[in-house]
Amino acid sequence: MYGVYEGLPVIGGLLRRQRLEAQRLASGLIDALLRDSIALDVIVQRLNIDDIVARLNIDEIVARLDIDAIVARLDVGAIVARLDIDAIVGRLDMNEVVARIDLSKLADQVVEDVDLAKVIMQAGTSVVRGRRPRGRS
Repeated sequence: MYGVYEGLPVIGGLLRRQRLEAQRLASGLIDALLRDSIALDVIVQRLNIDDIVARLNIDEIVARLDIDAIVARLDVGAIVARLDIDAIVGRLDMNEVVARIDLSKLADQVVEDVDLAKVIMQAGTSVVRGRRPRGRS
């Protein structure tokens, strides 16, 4: 808009010089205020942070966040070290935990992992030698 008026004969040059002078003064004033910590403190005190935050579009800000980068920077070991495991376990409902266990699958896994033939042979050898298998009374 200013460009149109600055193109006018006679007053165009004057308007252009006035605009440039105003920009220079405003820039100098801002620089001076930023260098002066007291003036900067006054500006910050006068700002209404609640109004500024109310104007922010939080959804837009969150959409710009790189969550993967944030998580990659987390020190999971430090977080886990601060956890009170006893307090966590104390809050568990052990009946609910046990109810979630698939006992049939667990039994199948135990049978699969135990070499039953070997156990029977060891038990049989022990009986033949007159000894009972360990752990039995």
